[in-house]
Amino acid sequence: MKLYKILFEQEQQLKLLSPEEMKAPKSAFAHIPTVGTVKEYRPPAFAMIDWWNDREQGFALFHVGHFRKWAAEGMLPFESWICAYAGSNKRHSRDCGGAVEVSYMVRSPQFPGAGAAMYALISDYYKAPITSDRQSSTSNSAKKAWAKIESSSDWTKVELDNYGDHSGHKKYFDIKGTWPNRLVSPTAEPMTPDDEQDDCVLPDSIPSFINKKLGSANAWIYNGPLNSEEMLSHGQEVLTAIADESGITKAELEREIKNKSNKLFTKYYKGVEG
Repeated sequence: MKLYKILFEQEQQLKLLSPEEMKAPKSAFAHIPTVGTVKEYRPPAFAMIDWWNDREQGFALFHVGHFRKWAAEGMLPFESWICAYAGSNKRHSRDCGGAVEVSYMVRSPQFPGAGAAMYALISDYYKAPITSDRQSSTSNSAKKAWAKIESSSDWTKVELDNYGDHSGHKKYFDIKGTWPNRLVSPTAEPMTPDDEQDDCVLPDSIPSFINKKLGSANAWIYNGPLNSEEMLSHGQEVLTAIADESGITKAELEREIKNKSNKLFTKYYKGVEG
């Protein structure tokens, strides 16, 4: 009877709220971590898992403490523990300087720098240079990340001879500057005409569309402190520990990370204009 009385009294106090009054207080986001730099994405606070799906290698970077809390209580939004999600679907061997193409990348808005950290971890994972998607296009948010890579001392450039496929023939381009202030112009011949190993196809063969679609004109190899093997090993240790604590199997935890990574992509990936 007391419970019904309390509920009745609460119902009488309900009122319509303005949009300003409906905003969550800042304290509601106190659980979201503050991450200042790319180099902070490392154990024990963060971990990573990878998986092979059809013809693509997937990578998910997650916040350990918040994932543990989610597994225990099930209340936290996935954006508070999935930091970034990426995929690579092509590793070049005879062209593009042996680079790995990062086909897509998305990060949670709660984790600034997580996308750049993921690029670093992917390069370290393959022990190879990486480059942007050469089959379709790169989003504007990813272009910003590539621009930061191009000016970072943690990355070494692998120069590429960029070309568009023009009626079955290679049409080479000279690409100077950093997005969005790049200059794309046709060139008579590649920088290394006797070596096609550094030739790399562009997502288009029209200069304005090249600048719009291309992430980076070169490939880049990471030489900074982040370590993918360390992150993956920590990820497996964390999943085992959380499985023991929560009663959720390790396989189910992995499925949840993959599922929520896909949700992150669906919700936040903006395409070439985003």
